[in-house]
Amino acid sequence: MTTLIDRPVTEEAPGRHQKPVTWGIRILLSLAVTYGCLYLLWPALRPVTIDTRVYRAAGGWLLHGKPLYEVGLYGTQDLPFNYPPFAALLFSPLAILPGSFALMLFTVVNLAIVPLVVWRLLRAMGRRADHTLIAITAVASVALFCTEAVFNSVVIGQINLVLLALVVFDLVRTTPSRWQGVGIGVAAAIKLTPLLFIAYLVFTRRFRAAAVATGTFAGTILIGFLIAPGSAVSFWFGGVIGDPARITAAGLASGGNMSVMGWLLRCGLTEGTARLVWMAGGAALGIAVLWVAAQAHRRGWTAMAIGLLGSCCCALSPFSWDHHWVWLLLIAVQLMHAGLRRRVTPWLLLVPFLLLSMRIEWSQWWNDNGLLALFVLALIGTAAAVLVRPAGSGAELTDGLGDLGDGGGQRRDRLHQVTQ
Repeated sequence: MTTLIDRPVTEEAPGRHQKPVTWGIRILLSLAVTYGCLYLLWPALRPVTIDTRVYRAAGGWLLHGKPLYEVGLYGTQDLPFNYPPFAALLFSPLAILPGSFALMLFTVVNLAIVPLVVWRLLRAMGRRADHTLIAITAVASVALFCTEAVFNSVVIGQINLVLLALVVFDLVRTTPSRWQGVGIGVAAAIKLTPLLFIAYLVFTRRFRAAAVATGTFAGTILIGFLIAPGSAVSFWFGGVIGDPARITAAGLASGGNMSVMGWLLRCGLTEGTARLVWMAGGAALGIAVLWVAAQAHRRGWTAMAIGLLGSCCCALSPFSWDHHWVWLLLIAVQLMHAGLRRRVTPWLLLVPFLLLSMRIEWSQWWNDNGLLALFVLALIGTAAAVLVRPAGSGAELTDGLGDLGDGGGQRRDRLHQVTQ
């Protein structure tokens, strides 16, 4: 059984219906103008795309039959490629294109993903496709571009936003599809942490989609061994996958590591003790977050569920840079949607939430001290406290949190079960 979000029940006014491509072009043009203005004000927005250069180099190594993990971008051990061979196959088109064009194309894709994801989520929450939604999406996207995770993902040309889009467009559907799960499988094939979403599909009883995601992921591993057997052996069995020195010389205790493991090590624990705490606590946290996300899914808080799970992936990963936490933007969209329904409490949460994520000095102190992972843990606890209450209870409706998904009893979108 697969739960899907259908189109809003409320009929749109005659003549208001527009093709999705039309709305997409309008929103992208709006964002392009906005980005241009911001670029003139803050030249630092100019992308350096260093990570995209690594992806492009790996694609070239694969096409020329060279090892993927022996050297880094400039022929030394710096800036190595750390993803599975299948990811290098996906990046190979970048190696075929002219360098400047490939880097620009990847930047444009990253810039486009944020408004497209915001648009998809708000439409799934029942908002009508009109000029108001274009304005809301544009304003929200600009605010999200200013957060540390999204800003750095765009500037250095990281893959995080692409992974987020693969998962969101796979899970947030308006029509049934036998291919649900492919996006999650491909995302996990690029970076392993999205594997947690397969467990989420099981917790939400979408067994077919979980099987599709698992099969897709397994298929990409097989493809990796077929196209680059030596590199595949090195990645999966040769120590590449578990070597923190390939990420940074400082290892897991680096100040840039914003995961729970990094925070434990900086608290003074030995690596052995930190690993024991991380493994035991991580298993418990993972199960708890899966339960919270499943409950959020049943309430219609789709963006909150995906955002919590993605953030949990970052918290439980041995190493997470600041730009890995793009999943937090989904939680911001969920809170914004509730606030636009004239609820006060979501705004009281959203404003500090965004400020703590912005690219400003005191926010950097927060991030560099690894407190982001603890903040996410507190956020998960808050969501759990709300979700344990019966849906539609008086307390839930008065505190402004109970209708984060659809506005309580006045919801416009309907859920239906589709047997696959």
